[in-house]
Amino acid sequence: MRDRIVIFLFLCVFFAGCRSGNGSSEKIQFPYAEPPSLCSNPTEYVALHFWDRYFAECPEISTIMLKEAFAKYAQVAGTISLERGIEAQEQFIKHLASYQPEKPEDSVWNTFISLQKAVFFSANSPLRNEDLYVPVAEYIAKSPLSSEEERAQAESILPFIRLNGAGSKAANFSITFANGTKRDLYSFDTEYIILMFSNVGCDACKNEIEKLQSVPLRKMVAEGRLSIITVYPDEDIAEWRKNVADYPAEWCNGYDSNHTIISESLYYLRAIPSIYILDKDKRVLGKDVPAERIFSILLKD
Repeated sequence: MRDRIVIFLFLCVFFAGCRSGNGSSEKIQFPYAEPPSLCSNPTEYVALHFWDRYFAECPEISTIMLKEAFAKYAQVAGTISLERGIEAQEQFIKHLASYQPEKPEDSVWNTFISLQKAVFFSANSPLRNEDLYVPVAEYIAKSPLSSEEERAQAESILPFIRLNGAGSKAANFSITFANGTKRDLYSFDTEYIILMFSNVGCDACKNEIEKLQSVPLRKMVAEGRLSIITVYPDEDIAEWRKNVADYPAEWCNGYDSNHTIISESLYYLRAIPSIYILDKDKRVLGKDVPAERIFSILLKD
């Protein structure tokens, strides 16, 4: 589920885990990057240099401390521009690719690849960000450090996680409404669009719907600045009609009568609900984002 309970449980499980090393290693702190005093953008600096000292000093820190550090890194990388976030991920990959061959006895490759997948790619991660996972999957697919299974998995998901990335134009499709009328996604001309793929009778969807009814978003809808569009991508239209009243009437609630979203792989729907934020030109501002991150994305834009 994609709600506050899941976020809480994710963080609890993610930060939990066995401790490694001896007792003295528990006293070693993670060597965080420290921006210079006159740094023009400290957040970018921290993201780009987050792992410099760690891979240079190779401290034997506990597993739980390493997970905490990685979660902080993911938070920072997710708040800067996508260009810089990808650059930070590429810096991370360079460190890892250089370090592992020098320390073949160390399991750092498996540890960090697992962390990358759990945090940036897992559908239940509150920090998920497919755009930032792309460079990692690309490296896994070609790296001699990867197992055959890892390379095959990365190659299989890359075409999908590249779909509708941030900055690209979202795939257009036709939406059918309860009264039988149809309308293309591109026909909406509001300043912003929240596009939510959802199912009826889905508890996680209901939780996101509740969050999307916040006062600021309702105000933007009333002012004509925001369209909130829900789309049912599956085939049981009769079931959707029974439950369409669960969606707010001021939203645009429809279904994919042509079934092209799934059959033509227009969008990568790993889990439902899946929320996209688009601008007036239908460029993707946020891809598969939790409702909690919508405001930060709209404000950043």
